[in-house]
Amino acid sequence: MKDFEEYIKKFEELMPQFHKVICGTEECGLEEMSLTPHQFIVLKSIRDLGKCNMSELSVSLGVTMGNTTGLVDRLIKEGYVAREHDPGDRRIVIVKLTGKGKKITEKIIERKSSMLLKIFSSSSQKEINTILSVIERVINTKGDQ
Repeated sequence: MKDFEEYIKKFEELMPQFHKVICGTEECGLEEMSLTPHQFIVLKSIRDLGKCNMSELSVSLGVTMGNTTGLVDRLIKEGYVAREHDPGDRRIVIVKLTGKGKKITEKIIERKSSMLLKIFSSSSQKEINTILSVIERVINTKGDQ
């Protein structure tokens, strides 16, 4: 059991650093574009979902409608996202990326891809498969709880 306590301790030490590298604002240009990592996640989710309603976006992000609304409101204010009502049901709010939102999202995705390519280029195929397998296992285990 002592080994597991050491693993957990090491994991807790590494995760903030790992997150900083993967979601680093400097490397991806988030800081220069005045975006937070959370705002980028919202932009990317809207990009992936296409035109979506707020509840779909909230489920995709795994956060409350209140949190989603706050994030979307800030992105609307910056001109990255537009909000409209569903013509079939005015109670449903649809969000979509604006041209500005599409452009900045693609730019950040390209930068993130370049950064990850740089990170993985010194790894073997086996190491990369192991890393991805462990990440998938963590995600799937979390979902089982």
